[in-house]
Amino acid sequence: MASDLTTADIYDDASLIGQDFEKIIASFGHEAVVDLMPKIIRVLEKLELVVGEKEKARLEIDELKLENERLYMEITKEASQRRQLDEVSIDA
Repeated sequence: MASDLTTADIYDDASLIGQDFEKIIASFGHEAVVDLMPKIIRVLEKLELVVGEKEKARLEIDELKLENERLYMEITKEASQRRQLDEVSIDA
């Protein structure tokens, strides 16, 4: 679950938490959440940053995998061409 967490999930959860805060405020008044709300917001913001960094890192890893695959194919192709050239020069 945590590995699949996205910033969109954080926004959805923040919205749900906001709705719960509104219910608490409606029932018990603003004073019931005045100290808790900034703490929850701060935690959600930190979580958003961490998840955003994870998403960015995942994209970079995917790009690096593609580049690695491209380079591997290039090296394989060059090695094959060298073998062919070596065979031609040996036969000559």
